[in-house]
Amino acid sequence: AYGWNNIKDSSLDRKKQKNPLAQELAAQPVVLYGMLSLLCIVAIGIGIGIGGVAIIAIIAQLLASAVYSGGPRLKCVPFIGTLLNIFIFAPLCFFGTPDLPRDITFYLLVCLFGALLIQNQFIHEIMDFDEDRRGGARTTTVVLGKKFSVFASAILGLVSTALIIAIGASSDRLWLFLLLGAPLTLFSIVVSRTLLHASDQARMFRSIQRALGFTLGAAAWLINYSGRL
Repeated sequence: AYGWNNIKDSSLDRKKQKNPLAQELAAQPVVLYGMLSLLCIVAIGIGIGIGGVAIIAIIAQLLASAVYSGGPRLKCVPFIGTLLNIFIFAPLCFFGTPDLPRDITFYLLVCLFGALLIQNQFIHEIMDFDEDRRGGARTTTVVLGKKFSVFASAILGLVSTALIIAIGASSDRLWLFLLLGAPLTLFSIVVSRTLLHASDQARMFRSIQRALGFTLGAAAWLINYSGRL
């Protein structure tokens, strides 16, 4: 997903920090396309080996990645481009099993993953606002403005906190999940208050959100499933 997006955005994102493949694409395009094709084949092979839900999830992810960055380039379509990130990354939750889990908590964790993912995407769009507008990319933030995305990000943070509490309510460790939700709520409030007046801080907040989301998501999974492993 990232490789394909970097290749298709090479004409817009020329900074090595943001698009490490831009210069390499100009120098050796055949090698890059070959490596990308090989990775797709390997992913499909792994999915076939696992079978069932895993192969469906891998194919869904590859197709979503293809239409997001290339083809119809849906990343430039308001709302659709933002939400399509769920179909690119949420299938990762289903890679390890051939069957659909029957545990409702698993699906709450998937929803938590999706909410945190879209929160990060809104911060990403705020960060790239000027660049996207110059390049003609009609992202949700370009069309509706930074203020909309700031509030959407804050709301998704609160939704994520509610999901963490819901996961905790289904276990006997609710107090631990309340502790997990506290920093996410605080982060969402700080982000909304700061980015309304200083959108240049979006890159820093995006990095913090990724680290916080990974830590809280992993902790929620470990706490919930530690007694079942």
